[in-house]
Amino acid sequence: MREKCDPQKSLFHIMPQNAISEELEGISKVLEANQQILNVVYADLVGQRKTDTGRTGMTAEQVCNSRMLVNQAAIAVAALLCAQ
Repeated sequence: MREKCDPQKSLFHIMPQNAISEELEGISKVLEANQQILNVVYADLVGQRKTDTGRTGMTAEQVCNSRMLVNQAAIAVAALLCAQ
């Protein structure tokens, strides 16, 4: 039973201000302003399967957030390797 998003209280008011937290806040704002992104991610995740049965997995929003973070980390590592 996968959901598109799980509305929850923002953590940014208690997070320290650093580069990573600013990137996370930026990602969150982009997703909030462009809900159609979550619709596409959700459709890709569930395909033709039933969505009202089964165990609860990550929401489409969580999958999208984690994928963007993985991409950013890979870019940072690649930049470090190229700088050597």
